[in-house]
Amino acid sequence: MGHFTTNGHKNNRVRFGLMNPPFGVDWKLIYKRRTSSERTNKRQKIDYKLKSGRHRSTKMWYIRIYGIMMCQHIDAWYSHQKEELLELKHVIFPKVA
Repeated sequence: MGHFTTNGHKNNRVRFGLMNPPFGVDWKLIYKRRTSSERTNKRQKIDYKLKSGRHRSTKMWYIRIYGIMMCQHIDAWYSHQKEELLELKHVIFPKVA
């Protein structure tokens, strides 16, 4: 449409700078209130490098996303059952004398 312009002195603009500076107390409180979908999107995009794939077909993107979702579930499952899995490891792989 058009350009958004404001008239006036820069000291009169309340939102000229950051309202909550990064890594401050208020910023940490706001950041903790993210939804689970925001956390999932961050995990897929950054940790699992979703955008690093240079696929042209939609099918390849779906395969990549399904793989990432499976990895997320495995990570969550493992983090909740880490102690039980360590005990199970000794049962499955006993030390050979």
